[in-house]
Amino acid sequence: MVDTVHRFQGSQRPVVLLDTVAGAGKDPGFFHSGTGLSSQTCRLLNVALSRAQNNLVVVADVALLREHLAPHSEALAMVDHLEAHAQTISADQLIPIRGADQLATLLEEELARPAFFEHSEVSEAVAWDVERAQRSIELYSAFMDGPPVRR
Repeated sequence: MVDTVHRFQGSQRPVVLLDTVAGAGKDPGFFHSGTGLSSQTCRLLNVALSRAQNNLVVVADVALLREHLAPHSEALAMVDHLEAHAQTISADQLIPIRGADQLATLLEEELARPAFFEHSEVSEAVAWDVERAQRSIELYSAFMDGPPVRR
Protein backbone atom coordinates (compact mmCIF):
# COMPACT_ATOMS: atom_id res chain seq x y z
CA MET A 1 0.00 0.00 0.00
CA VAL A 2 1.40 3.40 -0.96
CA ASP A 3 -0.11 6.65 0.22
CA THR A 4 0.58 10.01 1.82
CA VAL A 5 1.16 10.53 5.53
CA HIS A 6 -2.26 12.20 5.72
CA ARG A 7 -4.03 9.06 4.52
CA PHE A 8 -2.26 6.79 7.02
CA GLN A 9 -3.64 8.56 10.10
CA GLY A 10 -5.44 6.05 12.27
CA SER A 11 -3.91 2.95 10.66
CA GLN A 12 -0.80 0.86 11.19
CA ARG A 13 1.28 -1.45 9.01
CA PRO A 14 3.92 -4.07 9.86
CA VAL A 15 6.52 -2.20 7.77
CA VAL A 16 6.48 1.51 6.96
CA LEU A 17 8.80 3.14 4.46
CA LEU A 18 9.14 6.89 4.99
CA ASP A 19 10.68 8.74 2.07
CA THR A 20 11.78 12.14 3.36
CA VAL A 21 12.22 13.62 -0.11
CA ALA A 22 9.70 16.43 -0.29
CA GLY A 23 11.40 19.06 -2.41
CA ALA A 24 13.40 19.46 -5.55
CA GLY A 25 17.04 20.36 -5.88
CA LYS A 26 18.91 21.51 -2.79
CA ASP A 27 15.83 22.41 -0.72
CA PRO A 28 14.41 19.68 1.54
CA GLY A 29 10.92 21.09 0.93
CA PHE A 30 7.94 22.47 2.79
CA PHE A 31 7.39 19.23 4.73
CA HIS A 32 10.54 19.88 6.78
CA SER A 33 10.20 23.64 7.26
CA GLY A 34 8.00 23.76 10.36
CA THR A 35 9.28 23.89 13.93
CA GLY A 36 7.55 23.52 17.26
CA LEU A 37 5.29 20.79 18.61
CA SER A 38 2.21 22.28 16.97
CA SER A 39 3.81 22.61 13.52
CA GLN A 40 2.55 20.63 10.55
CA THR A 41 6.05 19.12 10.22
CA CYS A 42 5.94 17.75 13.78
CA ARG A 43 2.40 16.42 13.42
CA LEU A 44 3.15 14.70 10.10
CA LEU A 45 6.40 13.20 11.38
CA ASN A 46 4.53 11.87 14.40
CA VAL A 47 1.97 10.17 12.14
CA ALA A 48 4.62 8.84 9.76
CA LEU A 49 6.91 7.45 12.44
CA SER A 50 4.21 5.97 14.65
CA ARG A 51 2.44 3.88 11.96
CA ALA A 52 5.08 1.12 11.92
CA GLN A 53 4.21 -1.96 13.96
CA ASN A 54 7.47 -3.85 13.41
CA ASN A 55 9.89 -2.04 11.10
CA LEU A 56 10.42 1.54 10.01
CA VAL A 57 12.59 2.31 7.00
CA VAL A 58 13.51 5.98 6.52
CA VAL A 59 14.99 7.08 3.20
CA ALA A 60 16.88 10.34 3.65
CA ASP A 61 19.77 12.43 2.43
CA VAL A 62 21.04 13.05 5.96
CA ALA A 63 23.73 15.53 4.91
CA LEU A 64 21.17 17.63 2.99
CA LEU A 65 18.73 17.58 5.91
CA ARG A 66 21.45 18.55 8.40
CA GLU A 67 22.47 21.42 6.15
CA HIS A 68 18.97 22.86 5.74
CA LEU A 69 16.89 21.97 8.80
CA ALA A 70 16.43 24.55 11.57
CA PRO A 71 18.87 23.87 14.45
CA HIS A 72 16.14 23.04 17.00
CA SER A 73 13.56 21.53 14.67
CA GLU A 74 11.77 18.29 15.43
CA ALA A 75 12.83 16.98 12.01
CA LEU A 76 16.48 17.43 13.01
CA ALA A 77 15.75 15.72 16.35
CA MET A 78 14.33 12.80 14.32
CA VAL A 79 17.50 12.63 12.21
CA ASP A 80 19.68 12.73 15.37
CA HIS A 81 17.62 9.99 17.03
CA LEU A 82 17.63 7.72 13.99
CA GLU A 83 21.37 8.13 13.49
CA ALA A 84 22.00 7.26 17.15
CA HIS A 85 19.59 4.32 17.44
CA ALA A 86 18.83 2.90 13.99
CA GLN A 87 20.81 0.81 11.57
CA THR A 88 22.15 3.04 8.79
CA ILE A 89 22.60 1.63 5.31
CA SER A 90 23.93 3.78 2.50
CA ALA A 91 22.33 3.55 -0.94
CA ASP A 92 25.47 2.03 -2.45
CA GLN A 93 25.28 -0.84 0.07
CA LEU A 94 21.80 -1.68 -1.20
CA ILE A 95 22.48 -1.05 -4.87
CA PRO A 96 26.12 -0.59 -5.80
CA ILE A 97 27.42 2.26 -7.91
CA ARG A 98 29.45 0.78 -10.75
CA GLY A 99 31.51 1.92 -13.66
CA ALA A 100 30.71 0.45 -17.08
CA ASP A 101 34.35 -0.65 -17.31
CA GLN A 102 33.80 -2.94 -14.27
CA LEU A 103 31.11 -5.06 -15.91
CA ALA A 104 33.48 -7.47 -17.67
CA THR A 105 35.24 -8.30 -14.38
CA LEU A 106 32.16 -9.10 -12.27
CA LEU A 107 30.93 -12.54 -11.23
CA GLU A 108 27.53 -13.72 -12.52
CA GLU A 109 25.89 -13.17 -9.13
CA GLU A 110 27.15 -9.58 -9.06
CA LEU A 111 25.88 -9.01 -12.60
CA ALA A 112 22.43 -10.26 -11.57
CA ARG A 113 22.10 -7.49 -8.96
CA PRO A 114 20.81 -4.05 -9.91
CA ALA A 115 23.41 -1.30 -10.08
CA PHE A 116 23.61 2.46 -10.46
CA PHE A 117 25.78 4.03 -13.17
CA GLU A 118 26.92 7.61 -13.63
CA HIS A 119 24.90 9.39 -16.32
CA SER A 120 27.91 9.47 -18.63
CA GLU A 121 28.26 5.65 -18.44
CA VAL A 122 24.61 4.61 -18.86
CA SER A 123 24.81 4.14 -22.65
CA GLU A 124 27.94 2.00 -22.39
CA ALA A 125 26.43 -0.13 -19.60
CA VAL A 126 23.18 -0.60 -21.54
CA ALA A 127 25.08 -1.60 -24.68
CA TRP A 128 27.10 -4.13 -22.64
CA ASP A 129 23.85 -5.64 -21.25
CA VAL A 130 22.12 -5.75 -24.65
CA GLU A 131 25.05 -7.63 -26.21
CA ARG A 132 24.90 -10.32 -23.50
CA ALA A 133 21.15 -10.56 -22.85
CA GLN A 134 19.72 -14.07 -22.93
CA ARG A 135 16.11 -13.49 -21.86
CA SER A 136 15.34 -9.90 -20.93
CA ILE A 137 16.72 -6.58 -19.71
CA GLU A 138 15.08 -4.22 -17.26
CA LEU A 139 16.12 -0.57 -17.36
CA TYR A 140 15.09 2.08 -14.86
CA SER A 141 16.62 5.42 -15.77
CA ALA A 142 15.57 9.03 -15.86
CA PHE A 143 18.06 9.46 -18.71
CA MET A 144 16.54 6.99 -21.15
CA ASP A 145 14.60 9.07 -23.64
CA GLY A 146 13.53 8.13 -27.16
CA PRO A 147 16.84 7.77 -29.07
CA PRO A 148 18.66 5.56 -26.52
CA VAL A 149 15.58 3.35 -26.05
CA ARG A 150 15.22 2.82 -29.83
CA ARG A 151 18.94 2.08 -30.13
